[in-house]
Amino acid sequence: MKVCALPTCQCHTNGSVSEVCNKETGRCHCRTNVAGRQCDECIPNCWWDAERQDCVACRCSPPGSMSQRCDVEGRCICRPGFVGQRCDLRRQSYERRETRRPVERLPVQSQTHGLSTGGACVPCHCNSFGSKSFDCDESGQCRCQPGVTTSKCDRCGRGFFNFQEGGCTPCQCSHVGNNCDTTTGQCICPPNTIGERCDYCAPNHWGHDIVTGCKCTQCGCNVSGSDSQTCDQERGVCACADRTGQCSCKPNVDGDNCDRCKPDTFGLSVRNPLGCSNCYCYGLTRSCTEARGLIRIW
Repeated sequence: MKVCALPTCQCHTNGSVSEVCNKETGRCHCRTNVAGRQCDECIPNCWWDAERQDCVACRCSPPGSMSQRCDVEGRCICRPGFVGQRCDLRRQSYERRETRRPVERLPVQSQTHGLSTGGACVPCHCNSFGSKSFDCDESGQCRCQPGVTTSKCDRCGRGFFNFQEGGCTPCQCSHVGNNCDTTTGQCICPPNTIGERCDYCAPNHWGHDIVTGCKCTQCGCNVSGSDSQTCDQERGVCACADRTGQCSCKPNVDGDNCDRCKPDTFGLSVRNPLGCSNCYCYGLTRSCTEARGLIRIW
C-alpha cells in the first residue's frame, strides 16, 4: 500500500525527515537541531547554515561569550575583550565598552504577508528573540514582546534596554524621562548632571532637581574666599553644594559665594588661608575696613 503525503502537513523540505506527518497531531518528523510543528526553525543555540542546509550548533565559548546563542550568521555575542565568531579569541588591547549586537535567530522558513493586497506574498522576517511568533499582519507588522519595537520586533523601544529573547528590560530612569541607552541601560543624563541615575551635579555646578535633573548652573564661588581644597586655581572655579549652591568658605569668610569678610575682619585675599584678617584696633573698636594704597602681606 502506497502512503501519500497529506496536503495539510506542509513539512519543510530542509528541516523534516520526510513530507509525511503524524496522522493524529499533524506534527512533522524533524531532523537533528530542528524544531517546530512543520520543522521550520532551529532549536535554541543553533543557527541555519545555508551552505550545509542544516541547523548547526553555535558553539559559543563560555568564557568569552555573553550566552550560548548566536545570530543568523553563527556569530556569538562577545564579552568585552573577546573577538572571533565564537568569542574564543582574546583581544590584545581594547576599550571597555558595553556593546551588544542585536541577536536574531531566523527560522528555516518564514511566515508571509501581503496576500490580501493582491500582490505576491513576502516573508515576515519576524525576529525570533523580539517577536511572540513568526507570523505578521497584512502590513508586515510582527507581534512584539514587551518593550520591543519596529515592524520586525528587532530592537528595544524608548524606555527599554537589553534586547534579548522574551523582550527588553525597562529603564530605571524615570527621573530623566525614562531615557536610557538601549544596550547598557545607562541613563542618558541632562546637561551638567552625572551618576548612573543622573542624580548628581557635574563638578562646579549646582541646583539639581530630583524630578527633572536638568537645572544645574555654574557655581558662583569666589576663589579668594573659598576653601582652596574645593577650588581649581588654574581654571578659577570652585565646587559648591549640589542642592543649595553654598560654597565652602575659609574660616573668616561669609556669604553663599564666599565673597565677603565676616564681622571684625578685613582684607579678603586668595593668599590668606583664613580668607580675611582679624581687625587690630587696640581695643578702640572691633570694626574696620581695609585701607587703600597699602601693600598686602598675604
